[in-house]
Amino acid sequence: MNKTITDLQIGEKGIIEHVCFNDIPLKLLEMGCIPGKEVELVQVAPLNDPLYIIVNGSHLAIRREVASYINNNSSFSSINYGYKKFGELIRASELFNIEMRRDGKSMCIKDMRK
Repeated sequence: MNKTITDLQIGEKGIIEHVCFNDIPLKLLEMGCIPGKEVELVQVAPLNDPLYIIVNGSHLAIRREVASYINNNSSFSSINYGYKKFGELIRASELFNIEMRRDGKSMCIKDMRK
């Protein structure tokens, strides 16, 4: 099953795998919506359109229809590890010391084996 940007949850990141070049505006390609680039879904508008994403350091608003033409692979797959989010996997492991940052959204991870 192909996942697209529309399948991401808010805050989830993926890697752009394939772009239907005939179906998306050239401007998106110029701003970095190309295969191999990381994309993050930041926000979804109240009526589910447009989607607000970050790709290649740029904050973009794209229509849901356009986002459906950009296939992605999640940069972290719960199928492989059994945890929905990467942070949950790190917390479950006893190999790392974790400190949450003041903003509550980022963490500092230290390898305890060193």
